[in-house]
Amino acid sequence: GLIAPAAQHVSAAASWFVVGQPASPALGAQTAPWSEAQIITHLIRPVAACLVTLQAQGLTHRAIRPDNVFGGADQPAVLGPCWTSSAASGQDARAESPWVAVCPPQARGEGTIADDVYALGALALALHLGHQPMPGLPDSVIIERKLEFGSFGAMTADERIVPGLADLLRSMLADDPDQRPAAATLADLAVRRERR
Repeated sequence: GLIAPAAQHVSAAASWFVVGQPASPALGAQTAPWSEAQIITHLIRPVAACLVTLQAQGLTHRAIRPDNVFGGADQPAVLGPCWTSSAASGQDARAESPWVAVCPPQARGEGTIADDVYALGALALALHLGHQPMPGLPDSVIIERKLEFGSFGAMTADERIVPGLADLLRSMLADDPDQRPAAATLADLAVRRERR
């Protein structure tokens, strides 16, 4: 089952962890594109709130990817397990900045919340498109294209992205971690955008 929110005993922010069989499918199993509102309401807000909680504890998740986040376009995302293996060892090159992705998976280190924000941006892009960006390409080619065109440019080439969402994803997928929005900023931004 699911324990949600596990952080209710720690703070007011939401934090979810999967224990046993998840109640809903992994987001990677879904193929219908999500709208900007669905991405903000059901993905960015709950995951950003979780990242704020983790950051307050000095932790990172480092396993935000389509097969480890559960839920649907009509319900809040639930983060799957983290810390069950080396940080970021299950991430492919789409979920990591090129500077991290060039390292062997077991050597990527704990990273920072900015790395989780990047992975969240990559997941949001995949859900908006209804498929993984740069489908069928090996990690080496994905990294090469990210280094040549920048992450956002490489991952969105020949894809149609809603303008407002494009700006948000461009910031989340910034190659420089200092240019990515803070998790708290994303949680607040999600609330402000939803009120429009």
